[in-house]
Amino acid sequence: LGTGVAEPLTLVKALMASTNRYKTLFESAGDAIFVMDFKGQIIDGNRVACEKLRLSRHDMLTKTTMDIISPEHAPFWPERMDELRRLRHIIFETALKAEDDTIVPVEASCRAIEYDNHPAVLTIARDISDRIEAEKEKAKLRSQLRQAQKMEAIGTLAGGIAHDFNNILQSIFGYTEIASIHASQGKDPGDALDNILTASQRAKGLINQILSFSRQTEQEKQAVQINLIVKEVLKLIRASLPATVEIKGSNLNNDAVVEADPIQIHQVMMNLCSNAHHAMRKGSGTLKVNLIDVEVDKDKAARCGGIQEGPYIELTIEDTGHGIPPEYMERIFDPYFTSKEKGEGTGLGLAVVHGIISSHGGAITVESEVGKGTTF
Repeated sequence: LGTGVAEPLTLVKALMASTNRYKTLFESAGDAIFVMDFKGQIIDGNRVACEKLRLSRHDMLTKTTMDIISPEHAPFWPERMDELRRLRHIIFETALKAEDDTIVPVEASCRAIEYDNHPAVLTIARDISDRIEAEKEKAKLRSQLRQAQKMEAIGTLAGGIAHDFNNILQSIFGYTEIASIHASQGKDPGDALDNILTASQRAKGLINQILSFSRQTEQEKQAVQINLIVKEVLKLIRASLPATVEIKGSNLNNDAVVEADPIQIHQVMMNLCSNAHHAMRKGSGTLKVNLIDVEVDKDKAARCGGIQEGPYIELTIEDTGHGIPPEYMERIFDPYFTSKEKGEGTGLGLAVVHGIISSHGGAITVESEVGKGTTF
Protein backbone atom coordinates (compact mmCIF):
# COMPACT_ATOMS: atom_id res chain seq x y z
CA LEU A 1 0.00 0.00 0.00
CA GLY A 2 2.86 2.40 0.86
CA THR A 3 4.57 1.83 -2.47
CA GLY A 4 1.29 2.42 -4.29
CA VAL A 5 1.01 5.92 -2.73
CA ALA A 6 4.65 6.86 -3.24
CA GLU A 7 4.69 6.18 -6.98
CA PRO A 8 1.90 8.69 -7.87
CA LEU A 9 3.59 11.32 -5.66
CA THR A 10 6.90 10.75 -7.46
CA LEU A 11 5.16 11.08 -10.83
CA VAL A 12 3.45 14.30 -9.73
CA LYS A 13 6.77 15.78 -8.57
CA ALA A 14 8.46 14.76 -11.82
CA LEU A 15 5.60 16.28 -13.82
CA MET A 16 5.77 19.52 -11.84
CA ALA A 17 9.56 19.69 -12.34
CA SER A 18 9.12 19.09 -16.07
CA THR A 19 6.44 21.79 -16.24
CA ASN A 20 8.68 24.26 -14.40
CA ARG A 21 11.57 23.54 -16.77
CA TYR A 22 9.27 24.09 -19.73
CA LYS A 23 7.99 27.40 -18.35
CA THR A 24 11.54 28.54 -17.55
CA LEU A 25 12.69 27.82 -21.11
CA PHE A 26 9.49 29.30 -22.55
CA GLU A 27 9.83 32.56 -20.61
CA SER A 28 13.62 32.85 -20.91
CA ALA A 29 13.76 32.49 -24.69
CA GLY A 30 15.18 35.49 -26.51
CA ASP A 31 12.58 35.25 -29.30
CA ALA A 32 8.85 35.83 -29.19
CA ILE A 33 6.97 32.53 -28.90
CA PHE A 34 3.26 32.13 -29.63
CA VAL A 35 0.89 29.18 -29.45
CA MET A 36 -2.32 29.61 -31.45
CA ASP A 37 -5.01 27.44 -32.96
CA PHE A 38 -5.41 27.11 -36.72
CA LYS A 39 -8.20 29.69 -36.65
CA GLY A 40 -5.66 32.21 -35.38
CA GLN A 41 -6.70 32.60 -31.72
CA ILE A 42 -3.67 33.10 -29.46
CA ILE A 43 -3.62 30.46 -26.73
CA ASP A 44 -0.28 31.23 -25.11
CA GLY A 45 2.74 33.47 -25.48
CA ASN A 46 5.97 34.21 -23.63
CA ARG A 47 7.41 37.35 -22.06
CA VAL A 48 9.17 38.51 -25.25
CA ALA A 49 5.93 38.12 -27.22
CA CYS A 50 4.20 40.46 -24.78
CA GLU A 51 7.08 42.96 -25.02
CA LYS A 52 7.12 42.98 -28.84
CA LEU A 53 3.35 43.52 -28.98
CA ARG A 54 3.35 46.08 -26.12
CA LEU A 55 0.60 44.04 -24.46
CA SER A 56 -0.04 42.43 -21.10
CA ARG A 57 -0.35 38.67 -21.11
CA HIS A 58 -4.09 38.93 -20.38
CA ASP A 59 -4.67 41.29 -23.32
CA MET A 60 -2.48 39.23 -25.66
CA LEU A 61 -4.64 36.14 -25.06
CA THR A 62 -7.68 38.07 -26.34
CA LYS A 63 -6.01 38.67 -29.71
CA THR A 64 -5.98 36.71 -32.95
CA THR A 65 -3.27 36.42 -35.58
CA MET A 66 -5.01 39.05 -37.71
CA ASP A 67 -4.75 41.49 -34.78
CA ILE A 68 -0.97 41.16 -34.44
CA ILE A 69 0.19 40.77 -38.06
CA SER A 70 0.99 43.94 -40.00
CA PRO A 71 -1.76 44.86 -42.51
CA GLU A 72 0.73 44.42 -45.36
CA HIS A 73 1.33 40.76 -44.45
CA ALA A 74 -2.10 39.78 -43.05
CA PRO A 75 -3.62 38.72 -46.42
CA PHE A 76 -0.93 36.05 -46.82
CA TRP A 77 -1.50 34.37 -43.43
CA PRO A 78 -4.31 31.97 -44.52
CA GLU A 79 -2.09 30.77 -47.37
CA ARG A 80 0.75 30.23 -44.89
CA MET A 81 -1.50 28.11 -42.68
CA ASP A 82 -2.55 25.96 -45.65
CA GLU A 83 1.13 25.45 -46.41
CA LEU A 84 1.81 24.55 -42.77
CA ARG A 85 -0.93 21.89 -42.78
CA ARG A 86 0.80 20.26 -45.77
CA LEU A 87 4.44 20.59 -44.71
CA ARG A 88 4.07 20.63 -40.87
CA HIS A 89 6.94 23.16 -40.59
CA ILE A 90 7.58 26.40 -42.49
CA ILE A 91 9.91 29.40 -42.13
CA PHE A 92 9.17 32.79 -43.69
CA GLU A 93 9.58 36.51 -43.14
CA THR A 94 6.64 38.62 -41.98
CA ALA A 95 5.99 41.51 -39.56
CA LEU A 96 4.18 41.96 -36.26
CA LYS A 97 2.06 45.02 -35.44
CA ALA A 98 2.41 46.17 -31.83
CA GLU A 99 -0.41 47.82 -29.86
CA ASP A 100 1.18 51.26 -30.49
CA ASP A 101 1.23 50.50 -34.27
CA THR A 102 4.99 49.87 -34.30
CA ILE A 103 5.90 47.38 -37.04
CA VAL A 104 8.43 44.71 -36.07
CA PRO A 105 9.90 42.66 -38.95
CA VAL A 106 10.38 39.02 -37.93
CA GLU A 107 11.48 35.66 -39.25
CA ALA A 108 8.72 33.26 -38.25
CA SER A 109 9.28 29.53 -37.75
CA CYS A 110 5.88 27.81 -37.54
CA ARG A 111 5.42 24.19 -36.56
CA ALA A 112 2.18 22.17 -36.35
CA ILE A 113 1.85 20.65 -32.86
CA GLU A 114 -0.64 19.08 -30.45
CA TYR A 115 -1.50 21.44 -27.57
CA ASP A 116 -3.92 20.25 -24.86
CA ASN A 117 -4.94 17.45 -27.24
CA HIS A 118 -5.89 19.91 -29.99
CA PRO A 119 -4.08 20.86 -33.25
CA ALA A 120 -2.15 24.09 -32.76
CA VAL A 121 0.59 26.22 -34.23
CA LEU A 122 3.84 26.92 -32.40
CA THR A 123 5.42 30.10 -33.80
CA ILE A 124 8.89 31.36 -32.90
CA ALA A 125 9.24 34.93 -34.19
CA ARG A 126 12.78 36.35 -34.32
CA ASP A 127 13.18 40.13 -34.60
CA ILE A 128 15.22 40.82 -37.78
CA SER A 129 15.23 44.64 -37.60
CA ASP A 130 19.02 44.72 -37.19
CA ARG A 131 19.51 42.33 -40.11
CA ILE A 132 17.32 44.46 -42.39
CA GLU A 133 19.19 47.63 -41.40
CA ALA A 134 22.51 45.88 -42.08
CA GLU A 135 21.25 44.78 -45.52
CA LYS A 136 20.17 48.35 -46.29
CA GLU A 137 23.61 49.59 -45.27
CA LYS A 138 25.26 46.96 -47.48
CA ALA A 139 23.05 48.00 -50.40
CA LYS A 140 24.00 51.63 -49.81
CA LEU A 141 27.71 50.75 -49.76
CA ARG A 142 27.33 48.68 -52.96
CA SER A 143 25.65 51.64 -54.63
CA GLN A 144 28.47 53.95 -53.52
CA LEU A 145 31.02 51.42 -54.79
CA ARG A 146 29.34 51.27 -58.19
CA GLN A 147 29.19 55.06 -58.39
CA ALA A 148 32.87 55.41 -57.50
CA GLN A 149 33.76 52.89 -60.19
CA LYS A 150 31.65 54.74 -62.76
CA MET A 151 33.68 57.85 -62.11
CA GLU A 152 36.89 55.85 -62.47
CA ALA A 153 35.75 54.40 -65.79
CA ILE A 154 34.85 57.83 -67.10
CA GLY A 155 38.29 59.07 -66.05
CA THR A 156 39.86 56.23 -68.02
CA LEU A 157 37.89 57.24 -71.11
CA ALA A 158 38.39 61.00 -70.70
CA GLY A 159 41.25 61.20 -73.24
CA GLY A 160 39.28 59.34 -75.88
CA ILE A 161 36.12 61.35 -75.23
CA ALA A 162 38.09 64.61 -75.50
CA HIS A 163 39.56 63.36 -78.79
CA ASP A 164 36.10 62.47 -80.08
CA PHE A 165 34.68 65.85 -79.07
CA ASN A 166 37.61 67.61 -80.72
CA ASN A 167 36.85 65.81 -83.99
CA ILE A 168 33.17 66.79 -83.71
CA LEU A 169 34.04 70.43 -83.03
CA GLN A 170 36.49 70.52 -85.93
CA SER A 171 33.71 69.20 -88.15
CA ILE A 172 31.28 71.85 -86.87
CA PHE A 173 33.83 74.66 -87.29
CA GLY A 174 34.74 73.49 -90.80
CA TYR A 175 31.17 73.17 -92.08
CA THR A 176 30.18 76.46 -90.43
CA GLU A 177 32.96 78.17 -92.37
CA ILE A 178 31.82 76.47 -95.59
CA ALA A 179 28.20 77.49 -94.94
CA SER A 180 29.31 81.08 -94.38
CA ILE A 181 31.29 81.12 -97.65
CA HIS A 182 28.42 79.62 -99.61
CA ALA A 183 25.96 82.13 -98.16
CA SER A 184 28.25 85.06 -99.04
CA GLN A 185 28.50 83.71 -102.63
CA GLY A 186 24.77 83.25 -102.94
CA LYS A 187 25.07 79.47 -102.95
CA ASP A 188 22.81 77.10 -100.99
CA PRO A 189 24.48 76.31 -97.62
CA GLY A 190 22.01 73.45 -96.98
CA ASP A 191 24.49 70.56 -97.29
CA ALA A 192 26.96 72.22 -94.93
CA LEU A 193 24.18 72.97 -92.44
CA ASP A 194 23.01 69.35 -92.62
CA ASN A 195 26.55 68.21 -91.75
CA ILE A 196 26.65 70.68 -88.84
CA LEU A 197 23.34 69.24 -87.56
CA THR A 198 24.64 65.66 -87.88
CA ALA A 199 27.83 66.52 -85.97
CA SER A 200 25.81 68.33 -83.27
CA GLN A 201 23.51 65.31 -82.85
CA ARG A 202 26.56 63.09 -82.50
CA ALA A 203 27.91 65.40 -79.76
CA LYS A 204 24.53 65.35 -78.01
CA GLY A 205 24.47 61.55 -78.17
CA LEU A 206 27.94 61.36 -76.67
CA ILE A 207 26.93 63.68 -73.82
CA ASN A 208 23.77 61.65 -73.14
CA GLN A 209 25.81 58.45 -72.96
CA ILE A 210 28.19 59.99 -70.43
CA LEU A 211 25.38 61.46 -68.33
CA SER A 212 23.32 58.27 -68.27
CA PHE A 213 26.41 56.24 -67.39
CA SER A 214 27.47 58.54 -64.55
CA ARG A 215 24.12 59.32 -62.97
CA GLN A 216 23.59 58.20 -59.38
CA THR A 217 20.07 56.83 -59.69
CA GLU A 218 19.51 53.21 -60.67
CA GLN A 219 16.85 52.09 -63.10
CA GLU A 220 14.46 49.23 -62.58
CA LYS A 221 15.22 46.07 -64.51
CA GLN A 222 13.48 45.99 -67.85
CA ALA A 223 13.49 44.12 -71.15
CA VAL A 224 16.84 44.97 -72.77
CA GLN A 225 18.55 44.02 -76.05
CA ILE A 226 22.12 43.51 -74.87
CA ASN A 227 23.53 43.86 -78.40
CA LEU A 228 22.40 47.50 -78.56
CA ILE A 229 24.33 48.31 -75.38
CA VAL A 230 27.39 46.42 -76.65
CA LYS A 231 27.40 48.36 -79.93
CA GLU A 232 26.93 51.67 -78.11
CA VAL A 233 29.90 51.04 -75.79
CA LEU A 234 32.16 49.87 -78.63
CA LYS A 235 31.33 53.06 -80.50
CA LEU A 236 32.13 55.16 -77.42
CA ILE A 237 35.36 53.36 -76.55
CA ARG A 238 36.67 53.33 -80.13
CA ALA A 239 37.86 56.93 -79.69
CA SER A 240 39.99 56.05 -76.65
CA LEU A 241 41.68 52.99 -78.20
CA PRO A 242 44.96 53.48 -80.06
CA ALA A 243 44.77 53.04 -83.82
CA THR A 244 46.90 49.90 -83.44
CA VAL A 245 44.06 48.10 -81.61
CA GLU A 246 41.43 46.45 -83.79
CA ILE A 247 37.86 45.79 -82.65
CA LYS A 248 36.20 42.61 -83.90
CA GLY A 249 32.54 41.94 -83.11
CA SER A 250 30.79 38.60 -83.61
CA ASN A 251 27.04 37.96 -83.54
CA LEU A 252 26.40 41.57 -82.52
CA ASN A 253 23.08 41.49 -84.38
CA ASN A 254 21.83 38.93 -81.85
CA ASP A 255 18.68 40.70 -80.64
CA ALA A 256 17.96 38.38 -77.69
CA VAL A 257 16.16 40.17 -74.85
CA VAL A 258 16.96 39.79 -71.15
CA GLU A 259 15.62 41.42 -68.00
CA ALA A 260 18.32 43.84 -66.85
CA ASP A 261 19.24 47.33 -65.73
CA PRO A 262 20.62 48.86 -68.96
CA ILE A 263 22.82 51.35 -67.10
CA GLN A 264 24.48 48.60 -65.08
CA ILE A 265 25.02 46.42 -68.17
CA HIS A 266 26.51 49.49 -69.88
CA GLN A 267 28.83 49.79 -66.88
CA VAL A 268 29.90 46.13 -67.09
CA MET A 269 30.67 46.45 -70.79
CA MET A 270 32.49 49.77 -70.36
CA ASN A 271 34.58 48.42 -67.51
CA LEU A 272 35.69 45.22 -69.23
CA CYS A 273 36.52 47.09 -72.44
CA SER A 274 38.49 49.68 -70.44
CA ASN A 275 40.49 46.87 -68.83
CA ALA A 276 41.17 45.38 -72.26
CA HIS A 277 42.28 48.82 -73.46
CA HIS A 278 44.68 49.13 -70.53
CA ALA A 279 46.12 45.68 -71.23
CA MET A 280 46.88 46.57 -74.87
CA ARG A 281 47.79 50.25 -74.58
CA LYS A 282 51.53 49.72 -75.12
CA GLY A 283 51.25 47.94 -78.44
CA SER A 284 48.98 46.54 -81.09
CA GLY A 285 46.24 44.07 -80.39
CA THR A 286 42.67 42.94 -80.95
CA LEU A 287 39.55 43.43 -78.84
CA LYS A 288 37.07 40.65 -79.65
CA VAL A 289 33.46 40.86 -78.49
CA ASN A 290 31.05 37.97 -79.01
CA LEU A 291 27.37 37.60 -78.12
CA ILE A 292 25.68 34.17 -78.33
CA ASP A 293 22.66 32.33 -76.93
CA VAL A 294 23.53 29.42 -74.64
CA GLU A 295 21.56 26.78 -72.75
CA VAL A 296 22.87 26.25 -69.23
CA ASP A 297 22.37 22.67 -68.05
CA LYS A 298 22.77 21.32 -64.53
CA ASP A 299 26.54 20.70 -64.84
CA LYS A 300 27.29 24.11 -66.34
CA ALA A 301 25.08 25.80 -63.75
CA ALA A 302 27.14 24.17 -60.99
CA ARG A 303 30.41 25.26 -62.64
CA CYS A 304 29.08 28.82 -62.84
CA GLY A 305 28.51 29.13 -59.11
CA GLY A 306 25.07 27.53 -58.88
CA ILE A 307 23.05 29.78 -61.20
CA GLN A 308 19.64 28.62 -62.42
CA GLU A 309 19.41 26.23 -65.36
CA GLY A 310 17.90 27.56 -68.58
CA PRO A 311 18.50 29.89 -71.56
CA TYR A 312 21.08 32.66 -71.19
CA ILE A 313 22.90 35.15 -73.35
CA GLU A 314 26.69 34.89 -73.14
CA LEU A 315 28.85 37.99 -73.62
CA THR A 316 32.54 37.31 -74.22
CA ILE A 317 35.17 40.07 -74.15
CA GLU A 318 38.65 38.98 -75.20
CA ASP A 319 41.87 40.96 -75.52
CA THR A 320 45.37 40.08 -76.74
CA GLY A 321 47.09 42.10 -74.00
CA HIS A 322 49.65 41.26 -71.33
CA GLY A 323 47.40 38.81 -69.44
CA ILE A 324 46.86 38.29 -65.73
CA PRO A 325 49.56 36.57 -63.62
CA PRO A 326 48.33 33.29 -62.05
CA GLU A 327 48.96 34.60 -58.51
CA TYR A 328 46.42 37.41 -59.13
CA MET A 329 43.63 35.28 -60.60
CA GLU A 330 41.91 34.44 -57.30
CA ARG A 331 41.91 38.08 -56.20
CA ILE A 332 40.87 40.04 -59.28
CA PHE A 333 37.25 40.38 -58.13
CA ASP A 334 38.21 41.57 -54.64
CA PRO A 335 37.37 45.24 -53.94
CA TYR A 336 40.41 47.55 -54.09
CA PHE A 337 42.71 44.87 -55.48
CA THR A 338 44.61 46.24 -58.48
CA SER A 339 47.84 45.48 -60.30
CA LYS A 340 47.84 48.91 -61.94
CA GLU A 341 50.30 51.63 -61.08
CA LYS A 342 49.34 54.19 -58.44
CA GLY A 343 46.90 56.70 -59.89
CA GLU A 344 45.78 54.40 -62.73
CA GLY A 345 42.96 52.61 -60.95
CA THR A 346 41.25 52.03 -57.61
CA GLY A 347 40.65 48.31 -57.97
CA LEU A 348 36.87 48.81 -57.81
CA GLY A 349 36.06 47.85 -61.40
CA LEU A 350 35.94 44.07 -61.42
CA ALA A 351 34.39 43.93 -57.94
CA VAL A 352 31.52 46.06 -59.24
CA VAL A 353 31.24 43.99 -62.43
CA HIS A 354 31.00 40.80 -60.37
CA GLY A 355 28.33 42.36 -58.13
CA ILE A 356 26.23 43.55 -61.07
CA ILE A 357 26.39 40.19 -62.89
CA SER A 358 25.49 38.31 -59.69
CA SER A 359 22.55 40.64 -58.99
CA HIS A 360 21.23 39.81 -62.46
CA GLY A 361 21.31 36.07 -61.74
CA GLY A 362 24.31 35.54 -63.99
CA ALA A 363 27.91 34.44 -63.63
CA ILE A 364 31.31 35.75 -64.75
CA THR A 365 34.37 33.62 -65.50
CA VAL A 366 37.88 34.56 -66.61
CA GLU A 367 40.67 32.81 -68.49
CA SER A 368 44.07 34.40 -68.96
CA GLU A 369 47.58 33.60 -70.11
CA VAL A 370 50.48 35.93 -69.46
CA GLY A 371 51.72 37.48 -72.69
CA LYS A 372 48.73 36.24 -74.73
CA GLY A 373 45.64 37.89 -73.32
CA THR A 374 42.50 37.57 -71.23
CA THR A 375 38.92 36.45 -71.84
CA PHE A 376 35.94 37.40 -69.61
